[in-house]
Amino acid sequence: MAVVCPKLRCLLIGFSITCIVFVFCLSPAFGTDKKVKRYTMKSGEVHYKIEGSGDIMGMKMSSSGKKSLYFRDYGGLMLQEEIQKKTTTGLGKNTEETTHSMTKTDQLNIYKVSFDQKKIFVSSDFAAAAYLGKNMGDEAEKILTGFGGKKIGSDNVLGYSCTVWSVMGGKQCLYKNQVPLWMEVDIMGVKTRETAVSAKFNHRISDKHFTLPSYPVEKGLEGAGQMSAEDAEQMAAMMQAIGQVAQEAGKSMQDNPNMSEKDLEQQVLSALSQTPQMNSELKKMQRNMPIMLKLAREYRKCLKRADNKNQAQICGDRAEQKSRKLGLPYDSQDQDEKIMSWSPQDKKKALDDMDESIADMEKAMPCIQKAANFMDLMNCPGFSE
Repeated sequence: MAVVCPKLRCLLIGFSITCIVFVFCLSPAFGTDKKVKRYTMKSGEVHYKIEGSGDIMGMKMSSSGKKSLYFRDYGGLMLQEEIQKKTTTGLGKNTEETTHSMTKTDQLNIYKVSFDQKKIFVSSDFAAAAYLGKNMGDEAEKILTGFGGKKIGSDNVLGYSCTVWSVMGGKQCLYKNQVPLWMEVDIMGVKTRETAVSAKFNHRISDKHFTLPSYPVEKGLEGAGQMSAEDAEQMAAMMQAIGQVAQEAGKSMQDNPNMSEKDLEQQVLSALSQTPQMNSELKKMQRNMPIMLKLAREYRKCLKRADNKNQAQICGDRAEQKSRKLGLPYDSQDQDEKIMSWSPQDKKKALDDMDESIADMEKAMPCIQKAANFMDLMNCPGFSE
């Protein structure tokens, strides 16, 4: 059963956003003739539209795109593909990024396509391994409540009735408690919704919908080869801590079915804020923020002196070079970004954006520096909902 587990919380680390997700992965070494069934429906095809928008500390974000889900053999074979365009305005720049993802699941093997690296990374579905010879769809409600899920209503999409679940701060309407017909999440003011625009079940799905690009296949997670041993160790510790917190949250929901979504969220954040990994991230932010504020002010001064787009581009390149040199967070997608125009209106908007962002950082700085843990940080300006 492909239940979507929404992100718990996005934590602003400098100018970048790091989102916590649950990741389950083992090397693909399961040898068995038993099959996994993820749905009680034999096959399905669902197409979604994606819409999102929000404002974080002066940075305006929007997204749009499409997503497709195909499955047959009761979900033993499944493929999801998503194309999404994200636009960010602020900090003196307008950025656009298009992402393309594709993931195929064949029994216990997960094939994740990296279109950037032109590779396919194969890992294993650890969660589904416990359901060999069974149908995960038969235990859909049990799995959802295990993640702290709570039924909060019902809806009808494209003629299909679905149950609305609140799961870890997000909402989704699940057909037969299994297939999402819509999903929505609000993370620090950035709202994203996926809505089914067409859906068919129990019909023939062509082989072409499960075909992957002709890229070389490697074992492990996408990007793992770019990780240092230290980073990999920290990531593993982080995932272990998050997994433990999730289990505790699910148990709390079972012990107290009347617990509100807000109380559950506070419990999760409180537990995460006590972990060494989160405290390490907080200290990193506290070290970085004063330096990044200084760089932002320097960047603003440089933009004010720029008389044309080439000079403005030099300002941006220098700011990125300094960030790299100091080991500060930066968006690698910006490496090829070019300032296309620098009219008086463009310049004024860039300076206004920088002024707003700098003011937000100055307002949040005292609170961030005093924060003893991430619970304190969530009450700082720009972080509280």
